[in-house]
Amino acid sequence: MAKSNLFHRFEAVASQPLGSASKIIKGVLRHRRNTYSVEVIVYSQNQQEIVDKNIYLRLIVNPAISLKWNDEVEVEYYLANRFRKTIQLRILGPALFSYSPPRMTKHLAWLQVMSGSLKEALEGLALKKGSQGLGESEIKFFFALPLKKLKLILEEGEGEGRWKILNHHPYLIYHPQILNFLEQKILRRLTKYHQQQPDDLGMTISKMRKNLGISARATSYLANRLTAKGLLRRRDDYFYLPEFQPQLTAQEIEILKQMETSILKGDLLSLSVDKLQQRTGLPRRKLNMLLTMLIDQQKIIKSKDGYYLHYQWLEELIKKIRASGQKEITITEFKQLTGLSRKYAIPLLELLDQIGVTRRKTPSVREILPD
Repeated sequence: MAKSNLFHRFEAVASQPLGSASKIIKGVLRHRRNTYSVEVIVYSQNQQEIVDKNIYLRLIVNPAISLKWNDEVEVEYYLANRFRKTIQLRILGPALFSYSPPRMTKHLAWLQVMSGSLKEALEGLALKKGSQGLGESEIKFFFALPLKKLKLILEEGEGEGRWKILNHHPYLIYHPQILNFLEQKILRRLTKYHQQQPDDLGMTISKMRKNLGISARATSYLANRLTAKGLLRRRDDYFYLPEFQPQLTAQEIEILKQMETSILKGDLLSLSVDKLQQRTGLPRRKLNMLLTMLIDQQKIIKSKDGYYLHYQWLEELIKKIRASGQKEITITEFKQLTGLSRKYAIPLLELLDQIGVTRRKTPSVREILPD
């Protein structure tokens, strides 16, 4: 996209006959009492009939000028009989998109959309921008919209399902068709990645973005949307397909069993991933994969502080808390119940808060919530 608001080339539409069979018409363009030389290129009449009865044109104006969507200009030229002809044209925006002759019908269909209402034109432009999305600066190239009005239009259009706003400062919007296309692209890429890299848990946002060639904002939004739909799973910074099954050696399968047993006994509650790595001798990437497999199998749970607990051990602890008949439990009582030091008792209590077993009442007291 160009950075200046001055352009030489524009797309335009005429609703009246040109009176000339020529494909190229030379004349003058008048706008706001200024006069410019102009070359009017008429798109194929045969192709135009497929779209509608309007006549779509490309203008080459000299010197460069700032014209926005829906601006009206007057073009004056001479016909073959030397009769002077004046027509009114409506600007559809700068001619920033190239096209090849075989794609003429598609280009004209897009111009037809651009000749509609403001929201239709914005939607058409968002679709035209494809996987790169439509940014605020690009919107300003096409439309003369104060920021307050732009904000209102974009929010209304999002509510109508015309586009999705991925960023507000500055604005970045995507057409729903493009987002759906990119979702499928992510799923295909991950399928291929799992086939080629069976030892890797999945792809990070950074790797996904590089693979797709789109912004980090769009990649993160799409990955999280697929996760919310259940089509992806996330573990730490990695996204992977729910059906993905890592290839494990016999040694790794045995280590996986040992890890589950240790977590069930509570041995790994006080161990960091670094210490786990030292104990198992596994690369960090493989260790994360094994822990993820245990989480996916609902055998262990990870607290936000990075500690791992066995579901069975946690369920037994919850039963003990609720069987106590108490309405509250202090940190001291909780330490006595679990045999944990304060260093590990606090993260565990926070996990119980998170899953709705307890609720923080004071810094040292938790309310026990009913089942």
